Amino acid sequence: MDTVVRFERGEQLKDRTVEAIQHALEAGGVEFTNGDQPGVRLTKEATAQFRMSARFSKPTTVPRPTRSKTAKANQRKD
Repeated sequence: MDTVVRFERGEQLKDRTVEAIQHALEAGGVEFTNGDQPGVRLTKEATAQFRMSARFSKPTTVPRPTRSKTAKANQRKD
């Protein structure tokens, strides 16, 4: 993780370290693009896998924040 942070800051890394990062991302389904639009995108396989997992996963709910009794009492006074 520290290596990725250093890379994002623009610090100089060894070539083999940059290659290792690239290979790890590619193994995870990231495709590096070049040419007219340099950048990255998910491979078709990774995109399909993501869509399938999202389709069959249970929807997540965000828990509502709870207030202490003191906060509620202070709010009523205002």
